[in-house]
Amino acid sequence: MPAMLRCIYMYIIVASVSASCNPQQLARVKAEVRRREETIKEKQQFLENEIENNAEQEKRISIAERTAARFRSDYQDAETQRVQFHDEVI
Repeated sequence: MPAMLRCIYMYIIVASVSASCNPQQLARVKAEVRRREETIKEKQQFLENEIENNAEQEKRISIAERTAARFRSDYQDAETQRVQFHDEVI
């Protein structure tokens, strides 16, 4: 959740609670909002890390696929040469 939305969310909750609550309840609500914001921040960081890890894995997979394609091509060339040499011998 973007920072601006979090601030608005917190303001709405605190404003609605502060009109109908005593100071202890307001403090509890504020603490709960802070805990939830911290959870959101941790989950956002986790998501960003996972996106970065996925991008790195995709790069590695792409390199492996190119290498495998090159090996297949080299194998086909070698097999073609083997067949030609075999035909020359016979």
